[in-house]
Amino acid sequence: MNAVNKALFLFILTIPISCHPNFLHDLGDKIDIIFKNNRDFKSMHSKIMDYPIPRVLARYKKDYNVSDELALIHEKELKRYFILCGTYPNESLDMFSPEVDNLWHTFILYTKDYEKFCHEIFGYFLHHCPTK
Repeated sequence: MNAVNKALFLFILTIPISCHPNFLHDLGDKIDIIFKNNRDFKSMHSKIMDYPIPRVLARYKKDYNVSDELALIHEKELKRYFILCGTYPNESLDMFSPEVDNLWHTFILYTKDYEKFCHEIFGYFLHHCPTK
């Protein structure tokens, strides 16, 4: 991946989750196009985006009083963050949104599910480290 693509991809982390959902969706689609010819990325992207987490979402909506629509937006953003982590496994990437981080915390509560997800997708356990 060249420096321009990496910079654009990492730019996503600076966009607040409070941005208009269509903007985030459209931007995500544009980034997907950049990497469409990279088979490894495409495979990981599909595995992550298609990975079902219904129990996690149900618990998240209940614990944080989040609507179905907003929970789905947060799910997409968490999965895109996971794609960044998988694309740059040797870099420490700060979580960009407290809301999305709360969804990650909820996922981690289901330890067996989270461990299975990590090993199926990354081949290793993706640890959650507090941001600075």
